[in-house]
Amino acid sequence: MNASAYPNTQTQLEGVANTLKQGGVAVFPTDTVYDLGCSIKHPTAIQRIFKIKNRPTDQTLPMLISRPEGALEMTELRDRDLEILKKIWLIFLFFSGSFC
Repeated sequence: MNASAYPNTQTQLEGVANTLKQGGVAVFPTDTVYDLGCSIKHPTAIQRIFKIKNRPTDQTLPMLISRPEGALEMTELRDRDLEILKKIWLIFLFFSGSFC
């Protein structure tokens, strides 16, 4: 197994971050499986994940954001929706939205 597949140094983490910022796709471990990730700001990378996973584009992907207001940058939310997200943010760590 290639040790670089498990970033554990600041330099390696910065390399992964740069790959994502440049429109690349990264593989990362979760608590149970490996998954794919990319920057939502790169539509071609999102399409690449659909292609890699052989996933129909009508099946949305989860969107991971760091704060409720981040959802406003990527989706159309009503004020009420944002207020609900702010109230439950500590309970739910991700917001799933359609972006394709």
